[in-house]
Amino acid sequence: MIWIHQKIEGWFIFNSLLLPYGLPLVWTWLASKELSFIGREQWAKYGKGCILVLLFALVSLNTRYFFHGEYLNVGTTTNAEVYSYSVAWLLLGIGLLFAGVIKHDKTLRYASLGIMILTVGKVFLYDASALEGLYRVFSFLGLGLSLLGLSWFYTRFVFGAQFSSQHLGYRTDKTI
Repeated sequence: MIWIHQKIEGWFIFNSLLLPYGLPLVWTWLASKELSFIGREQWAKYGKGCILVLLFALVSLNTRYFFHGEYLNVGTTTNAEVYSYSVAWLLLGIGLLFAGVIKHDKTLRYASLGIMILTVGKVFLYDASALEGLYRVFSFLGLGLSLLGLSWFYTRFVFGAQFSSQHLGYRTDKTI
């Protein structure tokens, strides 16, 4: 899609990118559920990985479509587009984290962690290098607040109160 001159038709999310990326995503999800049902959990894990790669590609290509319109391989990449990838990946990571906590799915939480690490690395190594002055300060401030929020969320909802009291050195008994 990005290397060939092919027209993308439709609206922002409901466009012709759904056919090569969204439809296989749904098919792979259905196949993974069926594989889990018949006792082939190992193959279902590969299906989940494929789903995550397709979802990441779909989000990234839709971000590019938002900035480039019908043809993804024309035009220059602006700073706004580069920063929008970071925002889109951050939202994808947060969405996967919420889905993983709600469904009690470790794979989704690990995928969220991977996408968050990718996003943080991109912001530190690439995005911040183009910023100067107060923009760089506010970028790191926003990133720091996001990481603090994620840390709080993990401690509160993923690990639970038992983790925070036992592993952080707090005593739960009243005797000294």
